[in-house]
Amino acid sequence: MQTSLIFLSHSITITSLTGVGASSTVKSLHDQLSPLWRIVSAGDIMRGYAAEKNMTIEDFAASNRANPAQGYDHRCDADIVSYCKQNHTVTEGRLPHFFAPNAFHVLLTCPTRVCAERRKSDPMYKHLSVEEIERLIIRRDEDDRARFEQLYPGCMWNENDNRFDRVFTTEFISAVSIASNIVICHKAWLKGLDESEVCCHVGI
Repeated sequence: MQTSLIFLSHSITITSLTGVGASSTVKSLHDQLSPLWRIVSAGDIMRGYAAEKNMTIEDFAASNRANPAQGYDHRCDADIVSYCKQNHTVTEGRLPHFFAPNAFHVLLTCPTRVCAERRKSDPMYKHLSVEEIERLIIRRDEDDRARFEQLYPGCMWNENDNRFDRVFTTEFISAVSIASNIVICHKAWLKGLDESEVCCHVGI
């Protein structure tokens, strides 16, 4: 078995639940980081699968939980894992921290009610009440949590888990400000690494 080096010094993971504002944060990160960096979103990958099946992302998540043999989670995870092995990558989703254990890990949080109120402005959800949107968000997160814990036991870290390098709430802080803080904190984190921590050996 060959062994290759995977350099994770410039790998940032953004973990969040539904509607927290990760998309806005990674967009701001894209604007603030150098052109060398790429942004990869597990949510975008899954939404693409959902569109192929003409389903909402909530219904698609429920379908995946009920029919794991369809293999969509494994397909998405395989894509995310491949990107997590590349330097200068920001990976956003539910599990990037799990797939890139030695990267710089950021968790975004926000009260579900606030997420629902924000989502109300989306034309896709304008016909629903805030309470109905909140239930959709909770259902999707429960479906995701159940599926992923079955696939990867222990993968769902929480906001009190010290393996996250930084935790930000998006309730009162703008995406631009959070992105700026991530860039600053990542640079500080880099200064604390020694050579043995910058890379890890993985069997290929």
